[in-house]
Amino acid sequence: MKHLSVALMEQYALRELSDLEMRKVEEHVTLCPECMDRLEGEAGALLGLRLMDKSRKMFPAPGAKRSTKAK
Repeated sequence: MKHLSVALMEQYALRELSDLEMRKVEEHVTLCPECMDRLEGEAGALLGLRLMDKSRKMFPAPGAKRSTKAK
């Protein structure tokens, strides 16, 4: 069985795939525990980075200008 690429897992975690592609990834990981473990790690890492980015915007370093734009 061929494993999923890191790029494909990142796109899946970010919901950047078509519905068909999303289902194909989900079907694959139900049959491939190694890819499921890797996907869980990818998703966790991406969500952690997004949370850090939001935190930095909300709580800037002392002396840094605070962004007024909400994302």
